Amino acid sequence: MIKTLSAVAISAFIAAAFFVLSGYAPEVGPGQLAALQKSSRRDMKHNDQIILPYAVSDTFSNFATIKISALMQAMKA
Repeated sequence: MIKTLSAVAISAFIAAAFFVLSGYAPEVGPGQLAALQKSSRRDMKHNDQIILPYAVSDTFSNFATIKISALMQAMKA
């Protein structure tokens, strides 16, 4: 009985902590970079290209590139 009550009390405490701490998260609107986003996962613009770093595993990473004009045409189609 005591173990059950302890488990319920701990679960309630964790749930309350998540609820309270979520109020401190920064609000990010469209077009804004997230303040907590890792810099290694941000896209980069260079001239007429977007460069997107990506990782397949802990030991392999690469970059994907696309021209902005080609991206816009693909989005219109």
